[in-house]
Amino acid sequence: MDEQRTALLSPTNEPDITETPMLSDEYIDSPSLDPKPKQPFLRRAYSVCVFISLGLAMMTAFNAMISLSDYWNSVYPGRHMEWKATLFFFFINPPLYLAMIFLIRLLPHIVWLAGSVAVTVLSFLLLPAMPLVLPLEVAEYACLLLILTAGAAYSVLGSTVMAVSSIAGPASVQMVMVGQGLAGVVVIGVRIATKLVLTAGIVGHDDGVTISAVLFFLICSAIVSSSVPLYAALLLMDRKDRVHSEAYEPITGEEAEEPAPTSPARALSVWCHRVVAIFRQQFPANLSVCAVYLATSSCFPGMAVALLSGTPALDSTGWFAIIVLLTFMVGDQLGRLLPRIPLFRLGPWAVASLALARLLTIPTFTVLYMLREVVIIAPLPPVLVFVFSLSNGLLSTRAFMQSSEMLPPELTDLGGVVMTMAQVSIIFTGNMLGLLLGYIPQVK
Repeated sequence: MDEQRTALLSPTNEPDITETPMLSDEYIDSPSLDPKPKQPFLRRAYSVCVFISLGLAMMTAFNAMISLSDYWNSVYPGRHMEWKATLFFFFINPPLYLAMIFLIRLLPHIVWLAGSVAVTVLSFLLLPAMPLVLPLEVAEYACLLLILTAGAAYSVLGSTVMAVSSIAGPASVQMVMVGQGLAGVVVIGVRIATKLVLTAGIVGHDDGVTISAVLFFLICSAIVSSSVPLYAALLLMDRKDRVHSEAYEPITGEEAEEPAPTSPARALSVWCHRVVAIFRQQFPANLSVCAVYLATSSCFPGMAVALLSGTPALDSTGWFAIIVLLTFMVGDQLGRLLPRIPLFRLGPWAVASLALARLLTIPTFTVLYMLREVVIIAPLPPVLVFVFSLSNGLLSTRAFMQSSEMLPPELTDLGGVVMTMAQVSIIFTGNMLGLLLGYIPQVK
């Protein structure tokens, strides 16, 4: 099996991948959760925290943009900004992820990380200022441009995070996935806390909306920014260990070599061949990711959050929707931790089978949404959403972990980018499907 995999990814008729001038040996410098020689507990704990912070930064940038429907409706009433914001943020993702497959090795990972974080933070800080300094019509287009820019930065940030974690190994990938799940809980908590400005009565409603948004974006900016110095410090530690330890083995298992010059056309041909080989080798994991996130993005938050509890005090105030959101975030986070238990370390085709079966939740939620005012079973939505979110966390985490197991070490960074490209592409598709399903007439 190993010989077949090696033959697939490194055919004898093609030059070795490290021979192309498009590559940088920076991928060898990405730290691992299982470096050699064995490191002290505190150092390994710090590595875990760093990879969690990378996942937290990645999904905070994502969740912050899709968690502000109340702000968009207040500042841009009747303009459907919540839908436009989601569309503009996701529209740029698939082509940029595709481009990052070819660009990721042209610069060191820390450069991509720092640059994408800087653009994300700048977008966060400018967004709430636009309606204050520009006419409303102009401010709307300026905000959409900033959201598009933030989406582009998210593509670079996501590509980089998944590349460095895939190089470091499945344990690092799982920690990134844990950070991603944690981001959902943190962002919702931050949004609830900052919305208290509106109910405190200290300022008027209009000022409260702006102050709430500014506080929200400032906190999210701090969360995203913290990942850069944390990762930079870990990178410096890792390089120092290599200098001072003759027993240390590079993550790729071989010493870095200067890339041999070759023609750009030849380099591009080799690159395309390798990307196709990665797609083939990772097919079960890619299939799982697409099935998992198609079901999730079609049903959540959309139809899942729109279900009713039958208790007017919860439904009319929006608190039931918050309960459903928190239920999903907690279940998703627990699911991402389950692969730590051997029983839940499912194989590639077991994950793919369960992910495909999970697509049945789309018609299930659609029927419940259509009948939400006729058939009301109070505990059903939270229980269903909890199981739904638990499977989302477990299956998506295992799929991403498997992607780094299916490739030789020198290709795992590209494999991580390919997987994340599949993820964001299918999320965009699922969001569009969920939007269409939201227009299905309800039974009164």
